[in-house]
Amino acid sequence: MRRALVTGGTGFLGRNLVERLVADGWRVFILKRSAGPEREAENVSFVRGDLADPSTLASAIPDNLDCLFHLAGDTSFWRLNNARQHAINVEGARHLMNAALRKGVARVVHTSTVGVYGTSFRDIDESSPRPGSASPIGYIRSKSLADDLVLKAIDEGLPATILNPCSIVGRYDTHNWSRLIRMVHDGSLPGAPPGSTVFCHAGAVAQAHIDAVDRAAVGERYILPGPHASYLDFIACAGRLLDRSTPARPTPAGLLKAMGAASLLASYVTRREPDLTPEGAEIVCGHQSVASLKASRELGYVSPSLEQMIADAVDWMRKDGRLAS
Repeated sequence: MRRALVTGGTGFLGRNLVERLVADGWRVFILKRSAGPEREAENVSFVRGDLADPSTLASAIPDNLDCLFHLAGDTSFWRLNNARQHAINVEGARHLMNAALRKGVARVVHTSTVGVYGTSFRDIDESSPRPGSASPIGYIRSKSLADDLVLKAIDEGLPATILNPCSIVGRYDTHNWSRLIRMVHDGSLPGAPPGSTVFCHAGAVAQAHIDAVDRAAVGERYILPGPHASYLDFIACAGRLLDRSTPARPTPAGLLKAMGAASLLASYVTRREPDLTPEGAEIVCGHQSVASLKASRELGYVSPSLEQMIADAVDWMRKDGRLAS
């Protein structure tokens, strides 16, 4: 039985990955920072460790590990969280890669984001420039800096691969695209962003992580794309699946950015992360497209249609009671 340690194993993508690992016969350990209820299942258990505390990581990494999947990360677009985000995404990656090197882990798959290529880009592939480390957006900057740390660890002998998913849609999403789907369902959507992006399916991305263990080359990165669509297209598709009306035209970029700025100002008073920040507005007003087929060629990666992705998310949200009747 192969053995995996997963960071972020209780999160959106992590739950998809753990589910598939178990189905494939893996023994899975999930890194958990704090004490609390733990619902262990067959071939799944928790190990205590904190990415912010390197002294806890060596003992947290099991012996004879076949792969360490590093999915944990802070995905906030609120600048008041930048310090916390840097500590988790950058320093946490540094501590984990150092621990994996010392432990002699046989394989590491590091989950990054296509955002390291910027907020707007056209027909990129793995060789395209990655300006993310200089981005004013905390999430993009932190993930790009984490990539740099993983590359440094690879130079030092760590057998790691980097995966760069696009905008992930699917089951177990509680606060990303599910918020947009819920607003479409409830009729509370204020408008449609004017940008476009590349969507990918949580299940397909999880499978790519598993396939990368044996098929990906050490030191390589793989963009995980899917259908390119506008946010208006995404919202319209969700509306059809939910039998709800949706906006016919996108909200002007200037108005959306003004809303983000106003929400940020209000958050300084409420101390709560708003649904739309200036950073988030910048991203959804941009346009992104991917030309890479590397993951398809080398990992056997296959993406479903956008409708299938959204249907998967909607079905899970209904079953989980997140969409009122």
